[in-house]
Amino acid sequence: MTTRDFMALTPRQQHVMVMAMLVRNSIERFHVAHLTQEQMKELNQQIRYGIFDAVELFETMSASPEREDFYALQVSAIPDYWEVPGRDPRP
Repeated sequence: MTTRDFMALTPRQQHVMVMAMLVRNSIERFHVAHLTQEQMKELNQQIRYGIFDAVELFETMSASPEREDFYALQVSAIPDYWEVPGRDPRP
């Protein structure tokens, strides 16, 4: 993506793209060991849209009780075994 194209995005889209790039870079070793380029392309797309959905939820959850309930559902689905970024050691 060119800088010009990036700057044409909304701030939300810019943030999502940077977050997705950081996620993508963090799984690069896994990609090399376990995924084809085609699989990685599909995974990257799912990551971008998942991050977009999360950012949108954070920004709009106070807009309706349904959004707040959906947020609470996502929180309740977090597995106990997940590391907490910024608290637990990076794997």
